[in-house]
Amino acid sequence: MANAHVAHDCRVGNSCIIANGALLGGHCVLEDNVYLSGNSALHQFVRMGRLALLSGVSATTKDILPFIIQQRINCIVGVNVVGMRRAGIPTAHIDSVRRAFHVLYRQGLILPQALGLIERELGTVPEVAEMVAFIRASSRGINLDGGKMNDAA
Repeated sequence: MANAHVAHDCRVGNSCIIANGALLGGHCVLEDNVYLSGNSALHQFVRMGRLALLSGVSATTKDILPFIIQQRINCIVGVNVVGMRRAGIPTAHIDSVRRAFHVLYRQGLILPQALGLIERELGTVPEVAEMVAFIRASSRGINLDGGKMNDAA
């Protein structure tokens, strides 16, 4: 859209929406069905997982997990339930992603403990396995600020 900027060496997946004024630094990767809202920004080398959403006038310096909504600067606020439903993901799988979100962002565990628990309890759900694989492949790291606003998940 108008005034959006995709810098050098970026990879943009299928069916991504990049709204007015959205900015991608160099070498960013957007997986399929990512939503970049108006006037949002990604630091160079950031990855956004499938069906992730970065809200308007927000920015990230770290990778955003698949199926996650981020607002402000580096603040994770919930699961993109609406996007997952529209993509045809079964309700049971969405509920598993919500449970994984809760373990990562609400239980106060350190990341290795949270990943172990998620893999043991939910690792057979494809979307949860996708989230875990994304975290393990992250070179920039992920945002662990779960925000203090209402829990959209």
